[in-house]
Amino acid sequence: IPLSVTSIVGGSIVRFLVQIFQHHPEEKHRRLVDFQLVLLLLPSTLCGTILGVLMNSISPAWLVTVIIFFVLGQATYETVKKAIALRKQALLNMNAGYNARGNDEDDDDALLMANINWPKSDTVQVERLAERSPDEVDESDENQLALNAIIEQESKFPWPYLGASFFFLVVILVLSLMRGGRSVSHPSCFGVRCGEASFDAVVVTQFLVCIAAAGLSMYYIRREFLRRTRCGYKFVKGDVMFTKIRVLTLPFWTLIAGFLAGFLGVGAGMILGPFLLYLGLIPVVSAATTSYMTLFTSSSATVQYIALGRVPLGYGVLLFFVAMVA
Repeated sequence: IPLSVTSIVGGSIVRFLVQIFQHHPEEKHRRLVDFQLVLLLLPSTLCGTILGVLMNSISPAWLVTVIIFFVLGQATYETVKKAIALRKQALLNMNAGYNARGNDEDDDDALLMANINWPKSDTVQVERLAERSPDEVDESDENQLALNAIIEQESKFPWPYLGASFFFLVVILVLSLMRGGRSVSHPSCFGVRCGEASFDAVVVTQFLVCIAAAGLSMYYIRREFLRRTRCGYKFVKGDVMFTKIRVLTLPFWTLIAGFLAGFLGVGAGMILGPFLLYLGLIPVVSAATTSYMTLFTSSSATVQYIALGRVPLGYGVLLFFVAMVA
C-alpha cells in the first residue's frame, strides 16, 4: 500500500500540471477545477488521510484487503450507475431539442440568433458606472459592479487557491515528519519518539490545524456563495450550491473519503469521484477536481508512510517516475 500511494503521487503531478490550465466547458473564463469546492473539502480530506495512515499501520493485512474489495466495488458500481443516468439524460435532452425544433423557419431563425456571438458590453458598462457620482449609483449598479469583480477574479490564474492549498499541505507534511512514528527506538528527524508525550502532542496539533483550516474554509466559502447570490451571479449546470447544510456536511463525507484513501492506499479520486458526481458536478469538472485533490492526499499519505519507515525508497522512487511517464 505505501508503494501504491507513492506511484499515485507521480501520476497526480502530471495531471495537475495539465489540468490547472484548462477551462470550464461552459464558462470559458473559469478554470476547469472547482477551486472553491477544493478549498472546502481539502482540510477534512487530509485529516482523513492522517487517520487512515495511522489505522493502516496497526491493522492486519486481511482486514485491509477485504475493505479494499468492498470500497472499490461500491465505487465502481456508483460510477457506472451515474454514467448510465447521465447518458440517458443526454439522449432525452437531444431528442427533446430535435422535437422542439421541427421544420419551422422561425425556429431556424431563433437557433441562428442564439449562435451569434454578441459583443460584450461589460467593460463599457463599468466605465459608465465609474463616471457617475456615488449618489447616482443605486443597488442594481452596485450588484453589477460586484458581479463584474467576481468575473474578473475568476478570469485570473487561481494563485490564492493554489497558495492556500500548498501552504496547508506543507504544514501537514512538516508535522508528519516531526511526528515520525517508526518505533520507540527510532526518533523522527526532530527527535520525537513514538509513545512519548511529544508524539501525542504533534498528532493532536495535526488534527487541530485541520479543524481550524476547515472552519476558515467553511466561513469563506459560505460568504462567497452569499455574495454571488446577492449580485445575481450566473450559476451553470454542475455548480455546487453551498447552502448552510451542505457547507456543514460535505467536509464530514470527505473526511471518510480521505480516511479510506490513506487506509487503503488508493487515490482519493476513486472515492471522491462518485461522490462529486452525486453532488451534480459534470463529469469533466468532477474528474479535474478529484485529480487536483488526489495530488494533496497522496502526497500527505506518502510522507506519513515514509516517516513510519514503511516505504522502500528505491522502489518508491522508481514507481514515482514510472507513474509520471505513464
